[in-house]
Amino acid sequence: MIAATDHHQPAIGGILPKIVKARQEPYIVIADVYVPSGRTVVIEPGCVLLFNNFTGLHVEGKLVAEGSAQRPIVFSSVMDQNYSTRTDMHANPYDWDGIYIHESGIGSTMTHCAIMYSTYGISSLTKYIKFDSVSFKRNGRSDLTIEGVKQLVLNAPYSYGMTIADARKDGVPVKILMILWERKGHFCGIAASGFAWAGASPGCGAAWRRQATRKS
Repeated sequence: MIAATDHHQPAIGGILPKIVKARQEPYIVIADVYVPSGRTVVIEPGCVLLFNNFTGLHVEGKLVAEGSAQRPIVFSSVMDQNYSTRTDMHANPYDWDGIYIHESGIGSTMTHCAIMYSTYGISSLTKYIKFDSVSFKRNGRSDLTIEGVKQLVLNAPYSYGMTIADARKDGVPVKILMILWERKGHFCGIAASGFAWAGASPGCGAAWRRQATRKS
């Protein structure tokens, strides 16, 4: 959902539209945002999403966030003065939750993206994702975690790639998983792998934060 807080900076929360269009002004995230199960959401090059405290991005479907060197996609704090001129405060680690890719987020891709000042950076329950030239800056507890394992991310653009084709080679029943996760998408639960996951229902973002805290 996108609603204008003023003419220049729209406030967003809830389920994202199929295409998040680039704007001259950043999007202000006022509540958890979701890529819903069974859908693809495309974030256009040049988009800037600034997150308030205790908000994050949940990827339950397929996220396609493909920026470019000239027009990267930015996920940062609402207090990041490099992108927001409407704050007198300075951005810090732990300002927002981070990006959480559920097991059903298989096939998601991020290219020329920056994740900054969050708590967990990107935490993915599936390894079948693709990153190309993704940068991390001053995230609190971690920059990137894949299937529970923290990845070594240096001060340079990071790349990683396993695709849906790789999943099929590994015997992952991709279509069945998608159907099951789409049916489960309306409530919170525990995935078969033992990892906690959160659906799109209210309060699930808090459930993720509690689970992540217990695991750290």
